[in-house]
Amino acid sequence: MLVDIVSLIRTIRRYIVLPPKRSKHTGGIYRMAYELQEARELVIRAGLELSESGLIARTWGNISARISDTQFVITPSGRAYEDLTPDQIVITNIEDCSYEGSVKPSSEKWIHADAYKLRPEVNFVIHTHQNYASALSILGDTVLEVPKSSSFEALLGPVVPTAGYGPNGSQELSRNVIEAISGSPSSSALLMANHGAECLGTDYDNAFAIAHALEDLSRARYRSLIRMSLAYGLILPTDEEIAEEDSLGSDLSRYYEISEGGYGGAPFTALSRAPFTMSASKIAVPMLYPYLDDQAQIAGTDLPILEESADKDEIQEALRDRNAVLIRGKGAVCTGASAEDVEAAAMVLEKGCRAAMLARVQGNVPPLSAEHAKADRIAYITSYSKLKDER
Repeated sequence: MLVDIVSLIRTIRRYIVLPPKRSKHTGGIYRMAYELQEARELVIRAGLELSESGLIARTWGNISARISDTQFVITPSGRAYEDLTPDQIVITNIEDCSYEGSVKPSSEKWIHADAYKLRPEVNFVIHTHQNYASALSILGDTVLEVPKSSSFEALLGPVVPTAGYGPNGSQELSRNVIEAISGSPSSSALLMANHGAECLGTDYDNAFAIAHALEDLSRARYRSLIRMSLAYGLILPTDEEIAEEDSLGSDLSRYYEISEGGYGGAPFTALSRAPFTMSASKIAVPMLYPYLDDQAQIAGTDLPILEESADKDEIQEALRDRNAVLIRGKGAVCTGASAEDVEAAAMVLEKGCRAAMLARVQGNVPPLSAEHAKADRIAYITSYSKLKDER
């Protein structure tokens, strides 16, 4: 009987219309929460819009909406956004991330709960792996300065902090996110080292505006940081090539053609000639290590840069425990169990190469540790991908 009463109270609180409260964060008025059905529909809509905009691809990233002062709804783990239905958007408790139903919430649920705990005005949270913000995240605990009195500052606040690295879904990452949010009380976005970004919106539209502003600012900052590339003997894509790639969003299929069969016994293969992949293939080093965790997960923990003269046997050997290998001056061979997996490997490699080129220009920027890279790769193979089916 007591359980039924508690359940009834929670249901009433979820749908009751409360007067607006004043935000301690912004000083303005903000809505309390979304109704359950509206929240679920908005989360699905957000996933589709993020994919179309190029801020995320496949199932990468996650989205949530507050439905009360104690609960939020969030995307499930590892499901395609285009296939989601409202009942698959998971009701999750802010306090301990326990959830209702049989569908598991995203493993990143903790960083969403942290945002709702610390920022009562936040009602919509987007976690992305967007290209330029992710690239800047490798620079460690530095903050991204926001131009004063600009449209960027109005949306992002005075700075964008970087939370220290922690494995996906870990309490370590949660603690680092809490520290970053608490340490920058006027900021509405943060970077997560070697991983991605989190955008804290008062509502759906505000969260999207923050995500786009963050990427625009990060793109401008990235370009300013790599201007000295020639002084380091690096050959980067031209401004025109970068602009053309940026206009494509997450669809980079023009840079590769996927075919059946090929190397390493994988069912599908592609040679990627995406701009930053091409640039990285020309670096005078024997190995490309990951600066972003999704490169370690999907492509591999260490990617050889083989000489242009490498034959098929050498390439197959290099691909034995990896899903990508670079060929000097030619790009990269990517493999997978499906055409979709090959596309994923090519995409994360291009994003990882963008970050790697920034690291080369900046100097003294360490890649992801071998321990973390290996753990990320194992977790992805065993828990998230179809790669386990081919091993």
